[in-house]
Amino acid sequence: QDAYNMLGDWYWYDILSKWSKEGLPMDYIFSNVALIQSIPYASIEAKDLPKGCILPSQLFAKKMIWHIANTKDAIFVVPRAVKKWRALLGTTWDTLEQEGRLVVGKNPLNQHLTEKNIGEMEYYKIINHLKSKI
Repeated sequence: QDAYNMLGDWYWYDILSKWSKEGLPMDYIFSNVALIQSIPYASIEAKDLPKGCILPSQLFAKKMIWHIANTKDAIFVVPRAVKKWRALLGTTWDTLEQEGRLVVGKNPLNQHLTEKNIGEMEYYKIINHLKSKI
């Protein structure tokens, strides 16, 4: 319940809780996975930002990801908006990709982090990484 409240959304709780079938305790999953949105607010009517425009919240996310990428043994999962994330992260994206610490979704309409949606190899890369930290 605490994880549900912290995430603030049943959507991600439902997606991440499926990893418990792999032997990962729920409290461990929700203590070791961070959810970061490029733009942490959305609107159906909103258009993309003008090219080159970066919001303060995006700049903060970029710096936070850079810090995590350079100081932690973390895997980054980008289920969709790959072009936007690649543009925002720049060389950090390249580094994560070269180090094998980047997992990209196959279907931008589906953010479920399952074997089918991200591929078996990438799925088990995430699961085994989390298990190695228990």
